[in-house]
Amino acid sequence: MPLERDEYLRLILLTMTLMLATQVTLVNADTQQLFNSTVIVKNLNYYTITQPIDVSGMANVQLQVEINVVSGGTISVYVMDATGYQQFQQNTQPPESALYRADDIVSQNLSVPIAKSGNYYVVLDNEKSLLTAKTVQVGLSLTFEPPFTSSTLFYVIIAVAVLAVAAAFIFVRHRRRGPSHAPQPAMRNLVMTEVGFKKCVFCGAMMHEMAKTCPACGKRQT
Repeated sequence: MPLERDEYLRLILLTMTLMLATQVTLVNADTQQLFNSTVIVKNLNYYTITQPIDVSGMANVQLQVEINVVSGGTISVYVMDATGYQQFQQNTQPPESALYRADDIVSQNLSVPIAKSGNYYVVLDNEKSLLTAKTVQVGLSLTFEPPFTSSTLFYVIIAVAVLAVAAAFIFVRHRRRGPSHAPQPAMRNLVMTEVGFKKCVFCGAMMHEMAKTCPACGKRQT
C-alpha cells in the first residue's frame, strides 16, 4: 500500500533528525584521566601537583578536581596557571589571579575552565597546621568536546540538502500521480468483452454474447 504524502514527510523528517543527532553525538563531551593518587601533605608545608594541559583541537575544556582529606582535618586548595603559581612561590599566598581557591575543606569537587595550553598547578596548602600532616586523595581529569569542524558542518549541510531535494521530488511525484482510483467503466467493459460479453446495440449495457434480449432495456438484439 503506497505511503501518503504526510507519511513521506514524517519519514524524511525522522531521517534528518537521526542524521543530525548522529552529528551531535560526535561533539559529546569526552573525559581524559590525568591524576589519581593519595598524597601526604606535611605540616607547615604545601604539596603541588603539576599538570601540563594541551587544549589543541578541543573545545570547552574543563579541569575536574576531586579532593578528599582522608585524615588530619581540613586543607586549602588552589588551582593556578604558570603565572599565578610563580607569584604564589614568591609570596606563599594564593594570588588574586588564582583560577580557584577553597580554604579549610575536607571534601571538594570542582571544575576549572582551561582556556589555553600550558602547565597548571593544583596546590594542597597545609601551612596553617603546626603539628598535623594531612593525607589527601586527589583525582584530576580533563573534560572536553571535539570541535564541530568545518568538514563536519559541510557534510551536515549536504545531507540536509539531499533530503530536502528528495522530499520535494517525492511530493511532486505523488501530487502528479494523484490518488489511485478503481478501474473506469470503459476498462471494465473492455475486460468483459474479452471474456465473452457484448454491448446492447440500443443502450450499451453489457450482456452475455449469447443473450438475445438486453437485461437492462429489454430490447431484442438484432
